[in-house]
Amino acid sequence: MHHFILTIPRTQDFAYWQTRLAQSPRQGTYCLAVGKLGRLLNLSQGPRYVELLSPQESPECAVTIHGGSESEEAEARRILNHIFSFDTDLEDFYAHCSANEPAMMPVIRALEGARMIRETDTFVSVIDAIISQQLNLAFAAELRRRLWTLCGEAVAVDGTILHGDPEPEAIASLDYDQLRAMQYSQRKAEYIIDFARQVASGEYSLEGLEHMDDAEAIASLCGLRGIGRWTAECVLLFGLGRQDLLPAGDLGLLRSASRMWKLPERISEAELRARSASWSPWRSWFTYYLWLYDGIRNPEGAQHGD
Repeated sequence: MHHFILTIPRTQDFAYWQTRLAQSPRQGTYCLAVGKLGRLLNLSQGPRYVELLSPQESPECAVTIHGGSESEEAEARRILNHIFSFDTDLEDFYAHCSANEPAMMPVIRALEGARMIRETDTFVSVIDAIISQQLNLAFAAELRRRLWTLCGEAVAVDGTILHGDPEPEAIASLDYDQLRAMQYSQRKAEYIIDFARQVASGEYSLEGLEHMDDAEAIASLCGLRGIGRWTAECVLLFGLGRQDLLPAGDLGLLRSASRMWKLPERISEAELRARSASWSPWRSWFTYYLWLYDGIRNPEGAQHGD
C-alpha cells in the first residue's frame, strides 16, 4: 500500500464526481462512498485499486494505491490527472465564457466545478465510443458493463467486484457471437473486435495519434471501419484530452446549445459551427458542459453516433 498527496486545482466539485459516476457507464470500474471514490487502474505492475479522499476546499487530495508501491506513484499521478482533467484551469475556461459567450454563464453557475471525466487511455475511449453509437445512455452503460465483466481483470474491493479496463488482446481474442449473445448488434461486435485485433497486432498504432493534430487524428480514426467523425471526436475529447473539439453533429449538443441561446427551433450543425467560433480554444469544455446541461433535462436521451 502506498500513500501520496495529489495537488489539484481549487475549482472542483467532488460531489459532482460522485453523482456523475453513479450515473455513468464507467460505474463498474469505480467504487463510491461518502467522502471518497476509488477506481481500478491498469498500472504497469498490474491492476491496482486507487482511492481518493475528498479534498473539500483544499488543493490537496490524499491518494492511496492499495497493494501498490512508491514505484507506481508517478504512473498513477499521470493517469489520475488525465482522468479527472486536473490538467485544466477551469477558471480560465469560465473567464473565456464570460467574455465571449455570456449566454453560457447560467450553465456555468449550475455546474461550477464540474470536471471532465475522461477514459484512462485511447483504446478504451474508442471501444466506449463505438458502444455508445446510436444508443441511449442506459443501454450503452449496460453493454459496456457486460464487456468489461467479460474481458476486464476482476478485483475484489470491500466485498464488491470491480473490473479493470480490458486490454486489446482480451477483446481481440473474442469471436463475434460472444458479443452478439450480450445483445451487441452484429456490426457493433465486428467493429469492436476487429479494431481490437488491429491494435493488438500492431497494424494500427494508437500512440501515433498523440503526435497528430486534431484534423490528422480524426482522419486517421475515420479510416477505420465503424468509426465516423462523431466517434473520432469523442476519442480525441475523452481519450486524448484535446481541448478544442466540437462534435457539432451531436443531437444532445445541438439541443442544449439551442436551449442556451433560447432559439425557437433546434440549431443546425452548420449554424452551431458558425456561432461557436468564439468558443475556441475551449470548445471541448463548452461541449462537455452543454452535454451535462442537456443530461439534466434528458437523462435517458439518445446519444448521437456515426
